[in-house]
Amino acid sequence: LEFRPADVDARVRLAELEKGRGAGPQDLLLLYDQILRADPGRHATRRDALAASLRLGRYTDAEAHARALVAAFPTDVELRLDLGKALAGQQKADDARDSFEAAVQIDPTDPRPYEVLATYLWRDLRRPPDAKPVFVGHSFGGMP
Repeated sequence: LEFRPADVDARVRLAELEKGRGAGPQDLLLLYDQILRADPGRHATRRDALAASLRLGRYTDAEAHARALVAAFPTDVELRLDLGKALAGQQKADDARDSFEAAVQIDPTDPRPYEVLATYLWRDLRRPPDAKPVFVGHSFGGMP
């Protein structure tokens, strides 16, 4: 990297090595940002940056990464859930709810989006009447 700073593949390999060594999310996020500035189309790196941003509570960064990934993969349930988490972390309640509901609509047979949506409505928004219909018909072990 010292001799070829524009070598994105070398930065990706370095990030993988650092991740394998147990580097912290803050250090990895710096590498991911360098990689994505040089090549914004590296979706695997962007997914890693999204995960690190969420772990660090950097919700604005997480939202940006999630939105870019959702644009590329609009039917990915996990990305919709991560976008919702990033929005919820920024207190964007309506947008977070919309993202969680979009995850439910993408795959109505997957119980995880229902669980995340219901928990968000119940615990975060304190709207048990809104959460109850989400639980109805889905076995999540009872309301929290």
